[in-house]
This record gives sequence, C-alpha cells and structure tokens, in this order.
Amino acid sequence: MKRQYFDTGFVVKPLSVTVASVGLFFLAAMPGAVQAQNEDTLALEEVLVTAQRREENLQTTPVAITAVTGQTIEKNRIFDMFDLANSTPSFSLTSNTPLDLEMNIRGVTNTRLDAPTADPSVGLFIDDVYIGRTGGMNVDFYDIERIEIIRGPQGVLLGKNVVGGALSVFSKRPEFEKSGQAMISLGNYSSILVNGYVTGALSDTVAGRFSFQSRTHDGYSHDILNDRELSNLNSRQFRGQLSFEPKDSNFTARLVLDYNDDSTNGHSSVAIPSYCADRKCYPSAQRSTDHEIALNSDYLIPDH
Repeated sequence: MKRQYFDTGFVVKPLSVTVASVGLFFLAAMPGAVQAQNEDTLALEEVLVTAQRREENLQTTPVAITAVTGQTIEKNRIFDMFDLANSTPSFSLTSNTPLDLEMNIRGVTNTRLDAPTADPSVGLFIDDVYIGRTGGMNVDFYDIERIEIIRGPQGVLLGKNVVGGALSVFSKRPEFEKSGQAMISLGNYSSILVNGYVTGALSDTVAGRFSFQSRTHDGYSHDILNDRELSNLNSRQFRGQLSFEPKDSNFTARLVLDYNDDSTNGHSSVAIPSYCADRKCYPSAQRSTDHEIALNSDYLIPDH
C-alpha cells in the first residue's frame, strides 16, 4: 500500500516587499562576503523546548529528547502517532485494537494494556494537559508548533505516570499579526485532506486563532467475511484559542478548546471479531469523540 498526495492551497499573509541590490555581480570579486553568506545558510536552526518547564535550546538541554518542528511535520506528512513512530528513533507504537494503543519508548511500555481507560507508562501531553487514557491517543497532528519525545522517567517534572518517557504536543499559539492559510490535498484510496487556520488580534491585548482539519480515506484492506473495508478513516478536528498578553507585563494566559471526532471500521490486523450476537459476529469498529479544554498561564521571571 502506497499513499500518494497532490496538494493545492493558498496562504494569506501581510504583503512584504524585499529590495535587492542590483550590484550582485560584485560578489564574484568578494569571496569573504560569499563565505559569510554560506555560513549563515548552513547555520543550525534554533529549536526551543520546554521539557524542563522552561525554554531551553535543544542542543544544550541535558535531557534525552527528540524535537520535531511543525515545518518537519508538514514536510514529512506526519498525520498521527503511527507516522510519528515510523520517523522517530527509539519510539514505536503498537495497536492491538483501534482503542488499545501502546506507546513504546526505549522498550518501556504497558504489556497488553487492553482496557482503553487504563493509565499508560508513557505519558501524552497536549498543550501541557495530561491525556490519561489510551483512547485519547487517536488524535491527528495539525497546526502544530512542535512535538517533544522525552526519553526516560520524568516523574519529578511531569508526574508519576511518566515511567518510560513522555510525548508532548504543542499547538501553534495565536498571533497579533493577521494571517491565514488553507490547503486541499487529494490522493489515492479516495483520500481527501482539508486543513487551515486563521489568526489575528481581537484587541490590543487579546489574540485569537482558529484551526481545522478534515481527513478521510477509503480502507486499505477488505474484510471478505463481513464484506466491508478496514483501516478506513473519517476524521474531523478543530481548535479554538484565545491568548491574553497585557502590555508592560510578564504575565500571559491562553485558553484552548479542542474537538476531535474519529471513526473507522477497525484495523486489518484484528483477526478475531470483537463480539458476537444473534449468531452474527462483528469486527471491531471504533468511534471516538474527544473534547479538551486547557487554560495555561505563564509568568516570566525577569533577570536581576
């Protein structure tokens, strides 16, 4: 099975004009300027992480951590946990049933944690809010700032249920500068992907952001016993945010409202039907609806 996509979309942002010098041919006689330009081009991108509850450079953080930026997520088409596990070292995901997901970091996981309401050994945090049930891992990644995969026990900073490590997902924050984007992607298996966002200032101290995504595709497998498709997907998500940033103050607050609605007929790896009734057996199907509300506040302690 090979997925193929074809993208089209538009971006709405404030117009910017760049004035270039017409004397570019003089650079041929200035090797120092060319060398300085190449050094700037080859400079490493600074990635800030908050694995230790404060902003730090990824290169200097004394923690075993992998950070995936939002640009990398869009470029590599990392839509969900499975795509992330396939592109991240020492991190894997096992799916026994549609609601029985097991995250593995360095081999640490819950062995056969069949109850979707059980606490996993690898914690999942979305915008600093702990998702304590494995059924809540069926989320798509859209309008993401970064994802941090933290290896090893993190009970001091993140809580007792983070024995094997943690996965922290951070959505993009509202901006006071108006901008927006929309994209439509088509692919095989009748795949349709629609996502986008709009953000801007609502007042001098309040900014808002609204993001959405819809992802559907036909099944990659066919259940010949029950004559139905498997591994199909019908997913809808949206996220609304409000950010309060008073002027001349180190205090900030952000309110996040998330909504996810996913439905599928189940995975093709499930060979045994989930239940039987009236002399008929039915394969495992999944319908999950998640509502999440987060209120985060920060205060920057000034240096003395």
